[in-house]
Amino acid sequence: MKGALVSCAVGGVEYALQAADILAVMRADRMRPASPTDPGIGVVTVGADRASVFPLGATLGLSSPVDDGAQRRDRHIVVLRNSGGGAVGWLVDRVGRSHLPSTRVLPLPSIVGDRVRRWFSGVLNADDRTMLLLSPSGDDGPAPLEGGHPEVGRALSGAPGGPDKVGPTGAPLVVTFSTEALPPCGASRYAISGRRVAALESALHVATVPGSEPPIIGISVWRGEVVPVVDFRVGRLHRTLDRRRLLIVRGGGAMAGTSLAIPVDAETALHQPSEEDGLLSPPSNVPAWLAGFVTGVFDIRGQGVALVDPDALLAGVRSGLHRSKGV
Repeated sequence: MKGALVSCAVGGVEYALQAADILAVMRADRMRPASPTDPGIGVVTVGADRASVFPLGATLGLSSPVDDGAQRRDRHIVVLRNSGGGAVGWLVDRVGRSHLPSTRVLPLPSIVGDRVRRWFSGVLNADDRTMLLLSPSGDDGPAPLEGGHPEVGRALSGAPGGPDKVGPTGAPLVVTFSTEALPPCGASRYAISGRRVAALESALHVATVPGSEPPIIGISVWRGEVVPVVDFRVGRLHRTLDRRRLLIVRGGGAMAGTSLAIPVDAETALHQPSEEDGLLSPPSNVPAWLAGFVTGVFDIRGQGVALVDPDALLAGVRSGLHRSKGV
């Protein structure tokens, strides 16, 4: 994408719009009261067009910050041409202008859900920030990225030889980690085959995605790819994830071309499986619709470690989206 962008902020979250899609930007005090037949909270006029105004934050399900005098003075209305040929206005907290000539629009993966892809045309990543691009007309954005991904790139930081390296026994290495973001399964740590781990990152910006279905809580951009961030906890705090350590995991088989990021704690290590890693017990306390995501719980140096099947985990996330579709 080339040219100017207009950024708008709602409750501290920043979104982007292409300037070419905007008919006008005006102060909120130009809004007139809505009539009984108007669908919005007010109306504005741009030339011959009359546009109903809607609060962007409430439409996206965002909580509103404390309403003070300074914030009311900063509020603006961004007027866009809608899909029916008319105009629609969005009330936002503030607007800005950016010029990002080298930034391209990245497609949202289908796993985030249809509602998100109707609201947003794609994702921008610039100045180490991830920003959602609002859809000007409410239509679906670009088709999701399907099939192959860019080259996996570097392995777990500090892991010699990359994720496909095997030890003396010929068994693939696994990455072990602890996290509260995965469903409990009776083990204190988790493990995923190193072949499925693309990276361990600690400085990625995570953007909240309004309209996404649990367990997806946000997105980040890694090496030009949009990666959903998942957390299965109830009452999770989105903002605490920014700049956290994220384990980026690739899908395979039927889930090839799909990735996700799991927030993990500081202690992450490589382990060479051996016959000494005895099976402790079958998986337990796992939600029925995710029962297959752990293939076994093993004893590694006296600690219970659950081996995660990333394909089953991804399939469970996708099934959850389908089950709640339309809610």
